[in-house]
Amino acid sequence: MPLSEHEQRLLDQIERQLYAEDPKFASAVRAHDLKSHLSRRIKRYSALVVLGLAGLLAGVWVHNVILGVAGFLVMLAGSLVIVRSLQRISRGDSAMPKPGKAGKVKGPKQSLRERAEERFRRRFDDPDA
Repeated sequence: MPLSEHEQRLLDQIERQLYAEDPKFASAVRAHDLKSHLSRRIKRYSALVVLGLAGLLAGVWVHNVILGVAGFLVMLAGSLVIVRSLQRISRGDSAMPKPGKAGKVKGPKQSLRERAEERFRRRFDDPDA
C-alpha cells in the first residue's frame, strides 16, 4: 500500500532533518542493503566452516572424538547459516515482512523507515489507539 502525498512529504521532511542533524549516521544507515549484509555474512561464516573443518581434521588426527564432533558441529552451523543466507538472496527477500496473526511481524526486522510508516498509518486508521 503506497503512502499518500501527505505521508510522503512528512517522511521526506523527517529524512531531511536526519541528514541535517547527523549526516554521518544517515549515510551509514543508507549505505547498507540486505544483499550486501548477507554477502558479508556469507564470507564471515565461510571462515567458520573452514575453522570447523580444521577442528574435525584435528580431532581425527589426534584421535579425539570430542574435538572432531565439536569441529563437525561448528562446520554444520556455519554451513546452515550460509545456505539460509543464499536462499534469502535468491528469493530477494524484501525488508517488509508480512503481518502475523496477532498483528506482529514475522521474519526479518523492519527498517526504521518502515516501522515509522506503519505507526503513522495506524495512527490515521485508528485514531483511538
